[in-house]
Amino acid sequence: MLSHFDAAGAAHMVDVSGKPETARIAVATGHVRMTPATLALVREGRAGKGDVIGTARLAGIMGAKRTADLIPLCHPLPITRVALNLVADDTLPGVRVTATVATAGRTGVEMEALTAVATACLTLYDMLKAAEKGMVIGEIRLLSKAGGASGDWQAGAPGDAVGAAAAGHGDGPGDAGGRVDAEPLGAVDRTDARRGPGTEAGPTDGAGRAGSGGGSSAGDIGGGGGGGGDIDGGGGGGARE
Repeated sequence: MLSHFDAAGAAHMVDVSGKPETARIAVATGHVRMTPATLALVREGRAGKGDVIGTARLAGIMGAKRTADLIPLCHPLPITRVALNLVADDTLPGVRVTATVATAGRTGVEMEALTAVATACLTLYDMLKAAEKGMVIGEIRLLSKAGGASGDWQAGAPGDAVGAAAAGHGDGPGDAGGRVDAEPLGAVDRTDARRGPGTEAGPTDGAGRAGSGGGSSAGDIGGGGGGGGDIDGGGGGGARE
């Protein structure tokens, strides 16, 4: 059942006031495909507009924080963490983007993670369009979420036919945001908005997954030490509600 419609079929914002505040986390990914020559501009820092990766990373963070202003029925949420990872991938060729978003609230942050990826990808296009206008933005999708009443979810798991099909083409959760031969572009951002207790940003692996020590496992999110988790109880509820 779609929760964003009332009994009369009109769109409305779901009332989540009766739900408890819990830790939630979501991870999303996408990519921008371009020619090898354009990718070389990114790697070598020769794009005319300046720092392509740094600008796209900041745009993704801003996009996550403005999701409720862009998506009509999303709830404004107190985001506690936004992390963007961008890697060069010669097999596309292009740049893969992965976003991890966390909150402690009554609804999930799937839309914030997806919006972060979409905004970063659009910014990559804007920064590079003078060199190539035929770049393709694609495969923007949720990789994993944890927390909330609906529990944990991971792309490619049973029941996720779309994610399983993508995994068969090298874009599944085992390839979250990068491949073995992908090259990280710049430092992974650890910018947090109103960081709360237990939401410290942790190290990331080279495949574009973010994690921190301790806590419980959260889908594709890997962690160092403690329990291999990212943020205790992280993740967002199914359709945000």
